[in-house]
Amino acid sequence: MELGSMWDYEETIDELKQKLMYTTIELESLKVEANEEHRKHREDVGRLITMLKAASQERDEAKEHLQNILDKLIPSNPTESLTFLPQSQSGNPSITESNSFI
Repeated sequence: MELGSMWDYEETIDELKQKLMYTTIELESLKVEANEEHRKHREDVGRLITMLKAASQERDEAKEHLQNILDKLIPSNPTESLTFLPQSQSGNPSITESNSFI
């Protein structure tokens, strides 16, 4: 091998080593960024799960509250509901008087 070509060969190896070093540094930098993004996404998912649990609990409490209200408004015993119906003055329970259509 000639001295000139040996010099070019050494220079090429040095250039390749330098490129490899820069590429390795860039790869490590990207790896750090990716890990940070991954950590942020995990935190976001954790917050979303917490919010979902809170919303589900609020929904369940609202359903329970609504059921309690309905239970008070709509009695379960049919005889209790008769006390809320208007009584006919004519004595005939099947006919109720109403002035709403007159």
